[in-house]
Amino acid sequence: MRGGFSFNKAAYDALGSPEAVELLYDREAKRIGFRASEPENPLAYPVKSQGRNTTGKQVAGQAFAKYYDIDVSVARRYAVDMQDDILVVDLKSKGIDVTGPRAAMKSRLGEQ
Repeated sequence: MRGGFSFNKAAYDALGSPEAVELLYDREAKRIGFRASEPENPLAYPVKSQGRNTTGKQVAGQAFAKYYDIDVSVARRYAVDMQDDILVVDLKSKGIDVTGPRAAMKSRLGEQ
């Protein structure tokens, strides 16, 4: 899911295992925040299971990333920090580029 946000079990649990989250962005500090929300909140994004992985969760974020001009061309993992009730990702920190099996296969086959 290009432009989506994934949570491992620890991050999802830190948020309180919500059904939905609000996506927040501090342009100046280049930080994304995730705050647990009720699904009825019009600003909330539903949290979904990540494929067959029962512990991983994901949130659609392509429109959010595009609106704030956040580079999502390469999947990256970041350390997070809980600040009050907000899970914070500092985009200025060193993220780790990750490549999934499909991207690796395309690379081996010479596809774009």
